[in-house]
Amino acid sequence: IAVQLATHLAIVAVVGVGAMRLPAWAALTASNACVGGPATAAAMASARGWTAAVQPAIVVGSIGYAVGTPIGCLVGQALGAWF
Repeated sequence: IAVQLATHLAIVAVVGVGAMRLPAWAALTASNACVGGPATAAAMASARGWTAAVQPAIVVGSIGYAVGTPIGCLVGQALGAWF
């Protein structure tokens, strides 16, 4: 898991902050919403003083759950039928 999270952080830093020129607070909050969900992203944004990022963190994390859960279930069913 440490390798996966380190790779994720490196990609966020290179692509998000470097190539796309996003502010670091936005890229890190979005990354946290992807990895940890809306609660941890909102908590991190609040703890760091990024008050403008708290609500977007909750929204993006919740949308990620709403989109990712059905896709994950479909992939699980497909793999279950395949193996």
